[in-house]
Amino acid sequence: MGKVYLILVCISSDLFLDPAAFGKDRIILLPEPKHATPPTPDPGQSDKDLQKLRERRKKREGGSLSYFDFFQHKRDKKLAKAAGKQGPYGFLMQTTLVLPALSARGPRSNYTSELSTHISALFRLSPEEDPFTQQFWWGLRLAPFAGTGTYKETAGRFNFLYFGPSFGIGNLSRESDDPDDSDESKKSGSSKRPKKKKIPETNAWFLMGGIAAHSRIVEVDPTDDIADKEMNTINSVQLDGPGLWVEFTYANIYFGSLGIHYVAGVQLGEEKMFFWIGAGAGGWY
Repeated sequence: MGKVYLILVCISSDLFLDPAAFGKDRIILLPEPKHATPPTPDPGQSDKDLQKLRERRKKREGGSLSYFDFFQHKRDKKLAKAAGKQGPYGFLMQTTLVLPALSARGPRSNYTSELSTHISALFRLSPEEDPFTQQFWWGLRLAPFAGTGTYKETAGRFNFLYFGPSFGIGNLSRESDDPDDSDESKKSGSSKRPKKKKIPETNAWFLMGGIAAHSRIVEVDPTDDIADKEMNTINSVQLDGPGLWVEFTYANIYFGSLGIHYVAGVQLGEEKMFFWIGAGAGGWY
């Protein structure tokens, strides 16, 4: 038994001490990597990437309402409430900047007309009724016109002031308000961004007409020998027959009292006809 143990010890010692029993050490070197230039950062692309990340975050969070958006929503809500305020709409005072044109015939020629301002006041005939129905309106109107022209080969400058009552029909309409989803969001406890509240609009249109009296001032060359009564009448009030006029008005009403309107009209006079378009502002009550 002792011999067998001795033989095993000798074999194992020769095996571990013999260098031929081990492989040679080898170091494998990888090839040198190619030189690469780092990309130049693009500020514009960085902003785009940042915007994409923000959009992804917004979608991931379900459009949560931020601190700034909360107060912006409250502001929009108050603004919509003030804009949708309903007034009695029984009285309208408006001023219109008009661009007129004048067509003359007979002894008149080469007539031109300058920018002018028309003023009108309208009252609802039945103020106790619902204003959002088609009703009759009445009022007063001032419509000055100024320009130059030639009458029987005599050049001069004219200032016509037409004034008188007006009567016609008008109608107000109001868009329905969007439902306020802020209460629903509070009840459900949702933090999602509320829908932006649309400002309600109130619109109005009028078709008015009447007969206008005529006050005029005519300036001619004092050296001319004027024997015509038409030219000698320097300042007078008369009816410029037929004196009929009609005007269409379309208006948008904001905050229950401020109106922005657009007009188009025509007026007949003696051997002349006025046309005009214009825009202006008015106050409602």
